[in-house]
Amino acid sequence: MDELIANELTVEDDIYRPPFFPEKEKTIFFDIETTGLSSRNAGVYLIGYAVYENEKWQLRQLFAERMSDEQKILKAACDLLSSYDAVVTFNGDNFDIPFINKSLKDYGLEAPTIKRSVDLFKILRPFKDFLGLENAKQTTFEGLLGFDRSDDKNGGELIPVYKEYLKDHDERKKEDLLRHNMYDVRRMLSLPEILKISDVMKNILHIDNVSAQADRLSIEYTSACRLAFYNDPENYYYLPMEDRAIHKSLAGFVDSSHRQRATKANCYSNEPVSVIVNEKNLTRFIDSLAERFLIKVKAK
Repeated sequence: MDELIANELTVEDDIYRPPFFPEKEKTIFFDIETTGLSSRNAGVYLIGYAVYENEKWQLRQLFAERMSDEQKILKAACDLLSSYDAVVTFNGDNFDIPFINKSLKDYGLEAPTIKRSVDLFKILRPFKDFLGLENAKQTTFEGLLGFDRSDDKNGGELIPVYKEYLKDHDERKKEDLLRHNMYDVRRMLSLPEILKISDVMKNILHIDNVSAQADRLSIEYTSACRLAFYNDPENYYYLPMEDRAIHKSLAGFVDSSHRQRATKANCYSNEPVSVIVNEKNLTRFIDSLAERFLIKVKAK
């Protein structure tokens, strides 16, 4: 298979792995590029994948220099996918895996034995509205993490580029093709970072008890991070180093370089058990929680 590898990249192991992910050594991240959207009349020309070896992620690409190489890269991909306990894709359940299976069948080859499919599209799509995203494309989720693809074409735009490459074998065109797929695989490794929001919000909004007294609402919840939000941020300063807000009457005792005006997203203090909010402001309390964690993700 080594002769089919057109490009390789090594990435340090600094990615977030959700609890439901299998062991890194047993996981393969996988993405394909095709000459069309339908497997009935299109083929696979590029397969990118990432596997964990020697305590680092190894990203590799199998490229069809000519369409007659398609069968070879498909067979190599089949062997790879069958060798791992889990296959991670973005929309792979709907596109990549069915496309690979149909293409292999056309060559009279068996489909890979996929023990477990982890489709990040299905996992992240429910958070689209919560995160304020206009769509659930991979590049849109990448933008939330601060990644930029301004120098990249999309998969559809690269279809004619590959067809031109088959005629002139212009290395600059090949670089464009490989770059896009490498972006897909490399950024896919980082997408689970977004699931940190899910983990945090599930903890914070795990409400144990709600009680009302006059104009105050007490919410008790189980969380590793317990916060009490104040309803008047204009009277508070936020201390970034301590991740809490203090009243303006105390702010004068803190060096100005270590404090900033509080906003509704960071106007809180750490509380041991419960959160107290005005009943009328419950919606703003929940919105503030969401905004706080979105800000933290976008800042990375």
